Amino acid sequence: QLERIVLVNSFIGTIPSWVAELTQLQTLDLSRNSFQGAIPEAIGDLSSLKYLNLMENNLTETIPSSLGKLSAIDLLLLGNNALQGELPASIGNLRTLQ
Repeated sequence: QLERIVLVNSFIGTIPSWVAELTQLQTLDLSRNSFQGAIPEAIGDLSSLKYLNLMENNLTETIPSSLGKLSAIDLLLLGNNALQGELPASIGNLRTLQ
């Protein structure tokens, strides 16, 4: 029943797939690392997530539309990456986003 993960300033590679298995997670802070590649679609299945910080990595590709399923999200931080494309329309579903 892990609710909070803060892994800052020491990781390289891709965002680990096991993160999506932590269904009770409310805070996920993976900022200021050297994560590369795409944001995993499965992060959108973390329905309890309130805070997602992926800032200051080397993430590429587009923002997955599955993030629009994060119905409890209050804060979504994706800046200082190399993300491409437009915001998916599904982000408009995030009514609690500040």
